[in-house]
Amino acid sequence: MAESSVPSGAGSHADLAVPSPTDRAARPRDDGGPHPVRAAALAVALTLALLVLAQVFFVRMFHVPSASMEPTLQPGDRVAVGLWAPGPLALERGDVVVFEDTQAWLAGAEAVQADPLHAALQVVSPGSGEGHLVKRVVGLPGDTVAWRPGWDHVEVDGRPLPEPYLAGAPAQEAFEVTVPEGRLFVLGDHREASQDSRQHGDGPGGGFVAVDDVVGRVEAVVWPPARIGTMPDVTEEGR
Repeated sequence: MAESSVPSGAGSHADLAVPSPTDRAARPRDDGGPHPVRAAALAVALTLALLVLAQVFFVRMFHVPSASMEPTLQPGDRVAVGLWAPGPLALERGDVVVFEDTQAWLAGAEAVQADPLHAALQVVSPGSGEGHLVKRVVGLPGDTVAWRPGWDHVEVDGRPLPEPYLAGAPAQEAFEVTVPEGRLFVLGDHREASQDSRQHGDGPGGGFVAVDDVVGRVEAVVWPPARIGTMPDVTEEGR
């Protein structure tokens, strides 16, 4: 009876050899999972994409370099600005807003800056080259805003305006203005150090900020850690 045989040759025994446990351990495993470097790159890309989308539709980050809004905002603060007001939500008296300096009020002296580190490495940043300013809305369209020497408060339509955020006098020189439609009357919280609607009444905009120039409402301080917190609600609805 003929026996079956394995063909002879140099490769015969090699074809039948079983790898040792040591050989198997030395070989890199391909378990079908993502490569660590590719996974990390994907995570970074997704994070940046989410930050870009957030800045386009929801929030932008700005850096505050001046003392004009003390004590509410300090030099060096990084603030998150919500893009839903004005827009889906209306601005209210008492809101702190960032707006484009289209009238060149300050020539950059107090301009807030889009923060390059905390805004996705400036993936989204102001494209116009114009500065941005941060102030508090004191007068809405149709309001008459006034102050006289000796008053311990600003009046809006003949009524005292509560301003618990002030650390000093509410003003230094008398004024009385009526805010036009589509405009805002804005002041800094540190009235002695702020260049705002009071000083620019003779300018092209009459000292008023166009609602259309408002980027959004300051919602929170996000840096430095000791300053992290949301903005106090001092609007009429919040009082």
